[in-house]
Amino acid sequence: MFFLLFFFAITLATPLPARDQSSVISISPGATLVLDKPLKEFSATLALEANSTLTGEMIIFEGGILQDADGSGAISARVSPNYIYLEGDQMFKGNGRRMLKSLVVSGVGNRLEGEILPIHDIILSNHHTELTLALLRTLDRNICLNGGGIILEEKLRFGDGSHIEGPGTVHLEKYSLIFGAKDFSQTTSLYFDSALDIEICSNITLSTTLTFSGPLNYFIGNGNILDLAPGGCIVVERGSSLAFFNVILKNVSSSNIMCLDNTSSLTLMDTTWIQNNNFTFAKGSLFVDGIVKMQGAYTFAYQSQMTSTINSNTTWLFDYGMTLSYDPLNTHRNLFFFKDNSSTLYLKGTTLHITPTGMQLTNGTLLIDEDCVAQTEKEPSGFGAGLEIGNLFSDHDMTCRILHGSGLELVQGDLVYSNSLHDSWHMYNNIANLTIHQGCRLYLKAPLDIQAGILHLSSQGILQRDAGKEFTGSVHFFR
Repeated sequence: MFFLLFFFAITLATPLPARDQSSVISISPGATLVLDKPLKEFSATLALEANSTLTGEMIIFEGGILQDADGSGAISARVSPNYIYLEGDQMFKGNGRRMLKSLVVSGVGNRLEGEILPIHDIILSNHHTELTLALLRTLDRNICLNGGGIILEEKLRFGDGSHIEGPGTVHLEKYSLIFGAKDFSQTTSLYFDSALDIEICSNITLSTTLTFSGPLNYFIGNGNILDLAPGGCIVVERGSSLAFFNVILKNVSSSNIMCLDNTSSLTLMDTTWIQNNNFTFAKGSLFVDGIVKMQGAYTFAYQSQMTSTINSNTTWLFDYGMTLSYDPLNTHRNLFFFKDNSSTLYLKGTTLHITPTGMQLTNGTLLIDEDCVAQTEKEPSGFGAGLEIGNLFSDHDMTCRILHGSGLELVQGDLVYSNSLHDSWHMYNNIANLTIHQGCRLYLKAPLDIQAGILHLSSQGILQRDAGKEFTGSVHFFR
């Protein structure tokens, strides 16, 4: 059935005789369809030709098709001259042409699918609103959540400069969320659930909170910057994990990247972490993988009571001017777990600060580059476990390498050497040095051969050895 309305204007006060999508009502170019009353349960096809107009009351589509000059789609919704309303258990399916009307969503059970090319932002009405997205093309407009939520049933890719405006919730359901190649600022909070793959292709300035929930959340940076501006914060929900891969995390400070409790975990993979003030990791666990660079002349304080892991074939670098402070809120000395000898803690012009609890390093490699400082606190009673390297079991030696012309200075407390194998300590030339300052102690529980290097020992420093544990190498005494 086909109806062609070609008048300049027609006023409709009674229902059109259209039964299904095969019934087509076409409004010719220049014609106007005026609805005096709402048109309900419309299941036919309404075709608006170029320069035709729809005015008056609403059309309530029930499985019909709306075609206008530049866009069309199967629809169950309420339509006005300028808006399409999805109002609960309703849907719009696009066919790849431009969508001229604004889309406003309320209620739950709504669905937007197919090839959608809107020219206006997609608006969710409030925190009671929910929209499922199964889009097959890049979305070049924003989605404004207004407290509501979206659910992905397909990968969602945004065009350059478009993004999600919160507050609200994004249920990724393990589908990918990809942002475009134009830098943008995220100023409204978002709660991501099951974000298996969030990918950015540009720099993002964050001045609000992003929360990640679920066992597997991945944030893929492609070498771009996530800039934590004032107010910017990353939160890992209880029982959840978040992995940063190939991201530059800029302006990290205080606890603006945080785990909510000790069941949360944060993974850094081939990531650069740049602090602009002191930072405390207070809860949860870390997993370090690949090459991870910590930068900024500030303190990274590890206060969590949980064990963190440095993976195989991994280098965790603390760069010039940084302080790594081992300050757990329990009595565990070995909360850094190195998987094997290829797991490397690389100190480059860094200070290693240890509270009286002490710190024990085993299994991996400690690499000293440039001039590094170790300071281990003691309690007023005199107790302080110090820094212990190794645990007297050869399978758990912590290989220590002091590079050419580099040095490790103990300026406070104790350094305890407990490696079992002769070749677990390397000093690469005669200006590579280990310095024990006044009031400090080098305690040998195992033999130590410093090879080509040199030990600088203060006249008021202490070299203590268990029976039969020899020191071999050059010693220079100083006041």
